[in-house]
Amino acid sequence: AGFLMAKIAATSVLLAGSVELTMCWFAVECVVMLAIKTYAIEGTFRFNAPGLDGLVPSAMINLMYYLGAVACPIPYLRFPGYLGGRLYSSALVYSFFNNVAMMSVGFYLDSQRASPLITLSMEFSLYSLGFMSLTGALGFTLLMTLINKTHRRTFYEHLPLRAYVIEMWNTRTEAGLGEGMDASRAHLLKFSRYYHPPNDMLKEWLAEEWDHWQENPHHHPWFNNKFKGWLAKRAPPEILPRSFLVDLVSGNVKSIIGGSNDAGTGAETGTGTAMAEAKEKKGGKGPSQGGLESEANASGATSKGSYRPIDPDTR
Repeated sequence: AGFLMAKIAATSVLLAGSVELTMCWFAVECVVMLAIKTYAIEGTFRFNAPGLDGLVPSAMINLMYYLGAVACPIPYLRFPGYLGGRLYSSALVYSFFNNVAMMSVGFYLDSQRASPLITLSMEFSLYSLGFMSLTGALGFTLLMTLINKTHRRTFYEHLPLRAYVIEMWNTRTEAGLGEGMDASRAHLLKFSRYYHPPNDMLKEWLAEEWDHWQENPHHHPWFNNKFKGWLAKRAPPEILPRSFLVDLVSGNVKSIIGGSNDAGTGAETGTGTAMAEAKEKKGGKGPSQGGLESEANASGATSKGSYRPIDPDTR
């Protein structure tokens, strides 16, 4: 409450001084924060949930991140993929000094008018701002003393979501889809494709385990039509197992994912195109001769560093 009240007070004074400057002030802050998140932390400004990772939804969500960071810094925003610990704590500290600057500039601009709009004195307003900021700081300090010590680092640690996903890919053995590393890895694919592990890691995993999953479906309940349908519609075609691609181009799409036998099933991300091209290449030959292996391997960006992940299921 203290942070929010301080921001409202500082914004009110700056608005009294100049509405145009206030709008520009907020716009510059938002752009700078988005640039830091995009280029210094995540490598993309896209949101981490499929369906909301488009340009417009991502822009709107990042705008909400900005408003939350500078006005009411909810601890939830510190998680990787949102603001992250380091940007969250930086925005928190920045707000203290920024509120003083906004209020000072607002009083200066208002004093240049023949008839000032602000009736309170600058000294009283600054003291009130200090009290509200102190209240917010005390509340945050109380939070840090009560929180589990092992989680305190999440408020300042640099942990991009891509690095977090790769760390969990290599270490986590339990997730919402079940126990075991394969179930955990399948669960990680719930994130937007912009945050998936590199394509070569996905391709290696699918190639090594696909036949085993097919032969032992009762041991892997997550390996179902829903999972296969997701792969057919969203995964890059070059990472899919050859046997799965053969099924797709052989007209078995409906039996696999419960959809249409038309090649357009995977058109969202190129799988449908790959199926159509593979059918053309077959030229009446068997599936094994259809040239499915002509697709070039794609590789994603890797992240370095060792991290101790936070369990995403506690979000």
